[in-house]
Amino acid sequence: MKRIVILLLSAVSYQLSAFGQGPLTPPGPPAPTMKTLDQVQPRTPITNATGATISAPGSYYLTTNITVASGNAITIGADNVTLDLNGFSLISTNPLAAGAGILLSGSQRTSITILNGHIVSSFQTAGIGFDSGIFASFPSNIRVSGVTVSQCRSNGIALGAPFNGNVVQSCAVDSVNSVGITAATVSDSIAVNCNVTAISATTVLNCFADGGVTGNGIIATSVQNSYGDSIGSGTGISGTTVENSRGITYTGVGIDATTANNCYGVANTSGTGLKANVATGCNGQSTTGTGLQANIAHACQGQSKSGIGLDCVITASECYGSTTNAGAVALKVVGTANVCGGQNSGGGIALQAAIGIGCTTFGGTTSIPPANKYFGTP
Repeated sequence: MKRIVILLLSAVSYQLSAFGQGPLTPPGPPAPTMKTLDQVQPRTPITNATGATISAPGSYYLTTNITVASGNAITIGADNVTLDLNGFSLISTNPLAAGAGILLSGSQRTSITILNGHIVSSFQTAGIGFDSGIFASFPSNIRVSGVTVSQCRSNGIALGAPFNGNVVQSCAVDSVNSVGITAATVSDSIAVNCNVTAISATTVLNCFADGGVTGNGIIATSVQNSYGDSIGSGTGISGTTVENSRGITYTGVGIDATTANNCYGVANTSGTGLKANVATGCNGQSTTGTGLQANIAHACQGQSKSGIGLDCVITASECYGSTTNAGAVALKVVGTANVCGGQNSGGGIALQAAIGIGCTTFGGTTSIPPANKYFGTP
């Protein structure tokens, strides 16, 4: 039996050795299997060091800083353009430059993206350098991301009126004589030391804005999770709907909104801390003005050292107002105060309302018609 197996194996081995193996040398080196960056995204380098004009659609990137003494550093005269500043800077050496760092020429540029770079003045002085960092007249579908702008004579990033789908995200503007950022949507951005309005937009998300002496911090339809400051008589934040935000002013209004939710407004001197048609879960403070003023207030607090703490027209529910001035009212409601509290540390009126339901005073006196006091109203 063993002899038969050995013979079979020998026969198989003989038959296999009869077939040729073919050439073993490879025909050539392995061909590349991955595309180059230019194949994936064809891009055109901008090598100019003293100004450039983009006149055709495409993707462009800087290879060096661009420094100009007059005119625009970069002019975009076409639609459907992506410009990557590639970490480089556009620099003005003229303290009274009439040009822009980047000008979108024409009145209706569209579909343009600008990324990753800096627009500055060589003087590093507020209000000296380019007239504007990025400027466009009535553009649409423009996106600016990761760009810093500083020391401009007029605007920082100005994308026309705040509509038409223009977006600014993750940008920073510092020291401009007019408006810091104008766009439809501004998110995760900072605009400080702006002599007029720091941020003007339809929607503002997660932003920090510092307006000038007569300017405003933020003006928008919707403001969320943001901070706005006016160092003078302007408004810290002005919006139709303001949520989870903080606004500060000196003699103006900290937050001025149609609807304010979970907001904090401060007037450091004679202004109004927070003013709204409907305020929910808000806090307003003022030194000599009104802390919080609303038509309808729920779960709000208003404090003032010498003015009205909380001033409500229609209904205040679960609210608290305080003042230290005997001649002022801590919590004042023209209509109904429902489960509210007032404290006047100066001994004046702590709570004044036409109707009081379940209200309490913690100091001072109450002024509610006796017939309209219900459920333990003082």
